[in-house]
Formats: sequence, structure tokens, C-alpha cells
Amino acid sequence: MFVLSFSPLCVPGSPNLCAEFHPDGAIFASGLENGIVRVWDVRSLTSVASFETESGPVSTLTLSENGYSLVSVGSRRKAQLWDLRKLKSTKGVEFDEAMSIRDASFDASGTFVAFCGSRGL
Repeated sequence: MFVLSFSPLCVPGSPNLCAEFHPDGAIFASGLENGIVRVWDVRSLTSVASFETESGPVSTLTLSENGYSLVSVGSRRKAQLWDLRKLKSTKGVEFDEAMSIRDASFDASGTFVAFCGSRGL
């Protein structure tokens, strides 16, 4: 087993709250307390993309199996879909105040996303 050290990836004053590897292992994403999502190249440990979310501290990240999309969920109950080819947000979903999102998952094609939270799917 290989352990990836996050120490060179940390941003002073804004700790990583979550991280997700892409299925092929070449990239991973980290969600920060300041609402920033960073996409990293695993081999070089360099940031290859950075997104500023509208959702507050990032609590959940999910990468699609095809590597084209990323979903971030933050504490303000907003999820954003990011296109990693165009490096921009393509859609946003807001959940009602009673819903606390705990996880998200893409289908195998990367077309659909399911959200799981305090009120179910």
C-alpha cells in the first residue's frame, strides 16, 4: 500500500475536508474549508485545476468514472457539477434546509448523479 502525504497539498488556514481519487489513480480532488476544490496530478503532486465553489466548506467530492466530471457538495446544501475538460461549473443543485448531503455517486456513464443525505436518496 502507498500512502499519499497531503502535507505539500495543504493550504495554510484552510484544511482539506475531503478527498477523492479518480478510478484510474492519475488524479484526485481535494475539498477545502474555504470552499475551494483542487484537482491534483498524483505523480507530480501539482494542482492542475482549482474551482471556487458557491457552497461553503466542501464536505463531499465525487469524480465520474470517465474522468470528465466532478461533483462538489458544501455546507450550504448546494451541489455543483464541474466539467473537468472545460474547467468550469456546468450545473448547480440546491437542497432544502432539512436536507444534509452526506455522499454523491455517479452512474457508470457519468451522466447521472445520486445524492444521499439525512432524508434518504
